[in-house]
Amino acid sequence: MDLQIAFVCCLCDDLLKALDHGEDPQCRVSDAEILTTALVAALYFGGNFKRTHEFLHEQGSLPRKLSSSRFVRRVYRCADLLMPLFHGLVGLGHQFNPESLYIIDSFPIAV
Repeated sequence: MDLQIAFVCCLCDDLLKALDHGEDPQCRVSDAEILTTALVAALYFGGNFKRTHEFLHEQGSLPRKLSSSRFVRRVYRCADLLMPLFHGLVGLGHQFNPESLYIIDSFPIAV
């Protein structure tokens, strides 16, 4: 699991560099760390951002911890980057494992 998390982190960082993504210099946590946490939450923690953020901080993968509300605001600010990254990961997974079946539930739920 540690190797996969490191791979996702490097992939996020490389994607942001390739897109020439500029970050706010006042941010203590990079957008690559935010995207990594969101993807790890989707892959291993059933989409639970808070639990994933705490896990990665305790493990040492995230040196700085944000409050839950601040983290969620940062995830929404990076949302336009998250979907292309997620689709890229799914594409890589399908290339290495073509016999697997992937199901995406996109049923809208009123909030």
